Amino acid sequence: MRLYKTIIASAIVMSVASCSSDEPSENIAANIAGTYSGYTVAESRYFNKMIALDQKISITSVSGDIANIKFTSTTWGTFEIPEAKVYADPTGVYTFEGNGKTVMGMPDDTTPIKPDGTTANTYDCTAKGKLSDGKISVAFKMPSVMNGFTIEFFEGTAPATYIISGQYDCTGTGKSNYFTQNFDDQSVTIEAIDDTKIKLVYEGSPYGIFSTEDTEVTYDEKNKIATITGNGEITMGMGTAPEVYPFTLSGTVSDDQKDVEFIFSIPDVMGGLTVTLH
Repeated sequence: MRLYKTIIASAIVMSVASCSSDEPSENIAANIAGTYSGYTVAESRYFNKMIALDQKISITSVSGDIANIKFTSTTWGTFEIPEAKVYADPTGVYTFEGNGKTVMGMPDDTTPIKPDGTTANTYDCTAKGKLSDGKISVAFKMPSVMNGFTIEFFEGTAPATYIISGQYDCTGTGKSNYFTQNFDDQSVTIEAIDDTKIKLVYEGSPYGIFSTEDTEVTYDEKNKIATITGNGEITMGMGTAPEVYPFTLSGTVSDDQKDVEFIFSIPDVMGGLTVTLH
């Protein structure tokens, strides 16, 4: 009888221990709770690296390893991920994932148009994120939006390459040893490649299309100005068969994109041709 009672008691202890092990030993969801400020990078089949600044994500703890995620964006809409699962590893890195809904103004043929001309649909979305080295990142994926749409949130200040990405409408001046020429309706497009490099394309020039790859960007935090340096090649036909000429690029862009200057220098054309855009 004593052996029987001992076995039963041991079984009860093991059962309780087993049930307890199903619950996290600490409230790990509370360790990632908070409101985080940063920026987003969006990609789809139709565009690449579309940037939105001044974004915020809120994470609240529900229980030991369960958290709610809410992302409200004036650019993209509202994303809600209820009861996301939170994991912690021994190195202090937290990961989390879950499913939810997003309300976005992506019109289709079945969406009624509101009086203000906007539309809104509700879509399924997933979220996967990480808290590492004190910073949060979260990726939201919507497979039914634009045949696959991803928005990634990064905590902190966006790199200058993302801040200055976009299209610039400029006026220009071309100068050489033989002439000075002014022209309007010039277009420069900047696309971020990574945190330090951009692709820049200048179209509308009377001389041809200027295009650079892996153009370096440095940022002056005090003066809020990005400096651009790079080089490339342009195909020009100056009264003869087209030839390829090397050029150098320098420029500055303010972080509000209001003050810009791009200088393209082609030393082998007409004793030195310089095109300046503002």
